[in-house]
Amino acid sequence: MKRCAARSCNEPLGEALHFMCREHWRMVPPPMRVVIWTLFREQRRAGNGPTQSYLRAAKAAIDAVAARERREASA
Repeated sequence: MKRCAARSCNEPLGEALHFMCREHWRMVPPPMRVVIWTLFREQRRAGNGPTQSYLRAAKAAIDAVAARERREASA
């Protein structure tokens, strides 16, 4: 079973979720969500595995969530 990609989470993902749990996905900046979703659909349509563009976007999203969690923890 797939798990949430956020560093602080081990939440299992259901069939509808492919990257992060709902809580962490909402922490990803909206423009970044659009990019990730677009790249995910493109690679799925092509039948390929993760592209380098998708992997870079995913890492940026994971980093953004981690940074937000650090800010919230220190507030």
